[in-house]
Amino acid sequence: MVDFDAVHPSDRYRPMEQDPHPRLGEYRVTDASALVGSGVWLALAGTAAVDALALTAVDLFLALALLVAVPLALGVLATRRRSGGDSAAYRNAVVGQFPAALAAVAALSMPADSVARPLLLLAWLAVGVAAAAFALWRLGSRGPLPLPELAIDAALLAPAVGAVALVLAGPASPTGEPTPLRLAAVHAYYAGLVLPLVAGRAGRIVTGPNGRFSWTASGVFAAAATGVFTLTLPLFAVAAAADGALALAAIGLLVLAAVALALSLLIAVVPAIPPRPGVLLAVAALALGVTMALALAAVTTDLVAAADMVVWHGTIGAVGVAVPALVAFRLLD
Repeated sequence: MVDFDAVHPSDRYRPMEQDPHPRLGEYRVTDASALVGSGVWLALAGTAAVDALALTAVDLFLALALLVAVPLALGVLATRRRSGGDSAAYRNAVVGQFPAALAAVAALSMPADSVARPLLLLAWLAVGVAAAAFALWRLGSRGPLPLPELAIDAALLAPAVGAVALVLAGPASPTGEPTPLRLAAVHAYYAGLVLPLVAGRAGRIVTGPNGRFSWTASGVFAAAATGVFTLTLPLFAVAAAADGALALAAIGLLVLAAVALALSLLIAVVPAIPPRPGVLLAVAALALGVTMALALAAVTTDLVAAADMVVWHGTIGAVGVAVPALVAFRLLD
């Protein structure tokens, strides 16, 4: 097995004598969690479709992130020091993810006056804090470079940000309209977690032994996208809090970075990897372009109704971008 070395970025891929992934028998805990979580999510989607469960479209996107996207992401980010040590924070995040995700999903449909609701969400917040501690462990072990690894560190902060947003958001509104904090949580998991992770993992493939991007078109696209997506969370904060030109500039920068990432995936990454993950990454790249075009259209025109925008942008981002990309990188492990 080969894996990233947290201390020596110039020697990033080397044989590992021990598997850094927590396991259930012969299976990774993250794989088992994502597989069972997929089944739970399909059951939730089915019951919500027949109005047997009070879950909105945004709630289903959140449930997919907590049950499937987060374990898949954690599964492709295990890191070990050259000395052989690994991170207790990573192990805690992996082991605690599935029960905490079930608790958080249960809390999504609870009424506003439920005493159990914030307690259940605090379990998920603990997982987010463990993931953030793992990011700091990586950063402290390695330093700020190379840039793809810094993007992965930034991605690992997103679960904690999303968990805080969920704790503060409260239940869904009586009209079913998504609250700003619930939308912030969705963006934390899909844009804040998945896009920097994809940029970072793709950057490992296209950079040289020193972790630097080439001056080719694909290298420039990849470097630009990785740099911007390292700042995804603050850029979304600016877009949410600011008005007018500043918010539009932040959104425009993220859209351009998404286009650059999609192009780098199609030009440099897909041809360099085996067919199965290559097809999945190609699908994710094309879907990324579509969902960002929808987001830009919603901000700058009246062509897309707000309710339709939430459903289509969220569906394409979750099912078309996040899941295929994360599965592709799992296949590459």
